[in-house]
Amino acid sequence: MHHFISLININVLFRLSIFFLSILLISSCEQKPDLTGFDVDTWKKDVRGCGNKRSQLITSLEKIKPQLIGLRHNGIIEVLGKPEGNSLEKSGQRVYYYFLEPGPHCQDKQNIAEANKVFIQFDALDRAKYIIFDK
Repeated sequence: MHHFISLININVLFRLSIFFLSILLISSCEQKPDLTGFDVDTWKKDVRGCGNKRSQLITSLEKIKPQLIGLRHNGIIEVLGKPEGNSLEKSGQRVYYYFLEPGPHCQDKQNIAEANKVFIQFDALDRAKYIIFDK
């Protein structure tokens, strides 16, 4: 009888493990956003916005903003490339920024105060929560 109970416990543990593994896999898969009208390659090639190509993409970036909300930081990096700056808020939330157009930061990487940027703030679960254009 004791052997039978052990087999039932192992079977229950196995099924629970499969269930939780399935939930983990499903929740970790992120759907690709619909980026219709946004030229990802041009955005990524215009490093720091110094080639003045990103300024022409601001309108299309604003249009896909709803598709970017909710993406994890890896998804944002996949779409926009490595952030040109980031910070960690006191609350532990991460903020990325990307330059939108040429400015003093093109000659001096430390001179970012006057540059127009797009900020992406992530929530505690590492999902893009706010996308703010600073123009």
